[in-house]
Formats: sequence, structure tokens, C-alpha cells
Amino acid sequence: MTVYKLLVVDDNTDTRKTLCSSFPWDQVSFEIAEQADNGQDALRYLLTHPVDAVLCDIRMPRMSGL
Repeated sequence: MTVYKLLVVDDNTDTRKTLCSSFPWDQVSFEIAEQADNGQDALRYLLTHPVDAVLCDIRMPRMSGL
């Protein structure tokens, strides 16, 4: 069974933690590879750590989710 790596990006810590803990990611073959609190940190992570999917807020400081 393939397990997909997920990057979760949101500047709101509570929202990010809730997204990571409230959904049964393992039941849909995902593992949370990393969490980031802004687009710039997410991009930095992605440049050296490939993931299969990104769940990303759009409005964030420093760099948007777009």
C-alpha cells in the first residue's frame, strides 16, 4: 500500500494543528511529512523534501499559498 507524504501549511497554529490531528490521514494513506507556518518556509522545505500533496492556506504572511 502506497503512503503519500503531505505538507500542511497555515499561519494559524491552532488551525494547522487541528487539520493535522482531527482527520484520520492514515486511513486515506497519507502521512504528515511536515508542517509550516508560512509559504516561504513551505517552499524552503519543498526544495529539499519532495511530498505528494500540499494542504495550504492562501492568505499568509511573507508569501501567499498561491
